[in-house]
Amino acid sequence: MLEIGLTRLFSVLFFPPAVFGILSLAILGIGLGAALVTWQARWCDRGRVPFYLGLAAVGVVAVTAVSTTPSLQIILFGLVVLPYLFMGMALTSLFSDTPQRSPQLYLADLVGAGLGALLAVPLLNWLGGLNGVLSTAVLLAVAGWLGGKRPFSSMLLLGVTVIIFASQLLFPWLHLSMAQLPTEKPLGETLAAAGSAIIDTRWDAFARTDLVAPGDGGPYRLYLDGAAGSVMPPAVDNDFLWNDIGFFPFATEQPQRVFLIGPGGGLDVWFALQSGAAEIVGVEVNPTSVDLVTEYAAYNGGLYESPQVDIIVDDGRSVLQRHDSQYDLIF
Repeated sequence: MLEIGLTRLFSVLFFPPAVFGILSLAILGIGLGAALVTWQARWCDRGRVPFYLGLAAVGVVAVTAVSTTPSLQIILFGLVVLPYLFMGMALTSLFSDTPQRSPQLYLADLVGAGLGALLAVPLLNWLGGLNGVLSTAVLLAVAGWLGGKRPFSSMLLLGVTVIIFASQLLFPWLHLSMAQLPTEKPLGETLAAAGSAIIDTRWDAFARTDLVAPGDGGPYRLYLDGAAGSVMPPAVDNDFLWNDIGFFPFATEQPQRVFLIGPGGGLDVWFALQSGAAEIVGVEVNPTSVDLVTEYAAYNGGLYESPQVDIIVDDGRSVLQRHDSQYDLIF
């Protein structure tokens, strides 16, 4: 669950290759933790497991806090190893203490990983990226408190972690500045313009979706994880959109049946409507993009409410493979 949460958080901060690199280093921490307790036999003690899990929780809190601090985000490449390092120390101590029960411990490990993967999606949909990662710190601290003789150190770490998480939920004090990302993403460039502002943000298990007013008088734009920008066409003063290169196939072909893969902010739907298409099927993989276009109907003229428009939340190519319908234009 932690790995999934970190993937969502780091996908906003960095481009995918860097995210894969960071998480690979993080997983390396489990092996390093196992090597540490093997090297120092006195650390391989089941009685220390609650303390190790508590330290892992603190490590998760540290990673979350640093991810919101632009001047420190570069150290995430090393800092993210810490939670996994302590988890590796805890796991090795448990397996070494009762090697005859390794099959049962391994089964519990796999079941826990499976449940965590199932829980990650609804948790991220509910809490978003930052708070979703913080919630795993609480779970680690609770596991440490329940998994031993409950020493004072474990109770203290649990208390601190719960207080930090609760305060973030009630009085959010950790914020991710999309204008100061460690990588040069399109959203950061847009927000650098005078008068630009984020007017709505949704963060779920799929992506962080930001609706932005660019500040140059241009149309609203939707960004996924700070990239993959798409235009939400305004209902008025939109003559400039006729000159967009994307309108070319609609203007030349005059298609009646159109299939759109990833309409994003709705610009492709606008193109199809302007060309007089009688049937428009748009398949968008990000449900939040659909929600935002629908909720901001007053701005875009209710693009998705047009009777000839059918929007499906799914993978576009998958829908094409499953359906036998024929289209004049697939865009």
